[in-house]
Amino acid sequence: MPRWTQYFQPAIAGLLVGLIGFLGFPQVMGAGYDSMDQAMHGQYAWKVLALLAVLKILATTVSFVSGTPGGMFAPTLFIGAMLGGAVGDIERFYFPHLTGSTGTYVLVAWASSSPDFYCAHDLRLHGSRSQRQLRDHRPRHRR
Repeated sequence: MPRWTQYFQPAIAGLLVGLIGFLGFPQVMGAGYDSMDQAMHGQYAWKVLALLAVLKILATTVSFVSGTPGGMFAPTLFIGAMLGGAVGDIERFYFPHLTGSTGTYVLVAWASSSPDFYCAHDLRLHGSRSQRQLRDHRPRHRR
């Protein structure tokens, strides 16, 4: 995109994220810790959980690409929790005698999404794992 658009990109991203919230999904705005808690207590249907995950991916991508300040850690946890809850609800519907509670799926997916964030963050910052290892293990000069 042309350089002059960098001044408009954060405003457009804010408008799109605000529109998502205005259209009935304010859970997507912000970190979403309250929504994760509600998902853990089974207060959302699986379709809502899946839709929240997709909308959070969209909102985070738009915000990140536009250069809007914000993190990647909380959205990663949110997306993991919502997808875990959706899978838990679906499994609970089809296999009620074989699964745990939806909250268990939310918690496990939430916790397991955290290491994925660190791996992705490491690759994004350092290019590839081999480049980082080469940089960290180069010979040191002695005095």
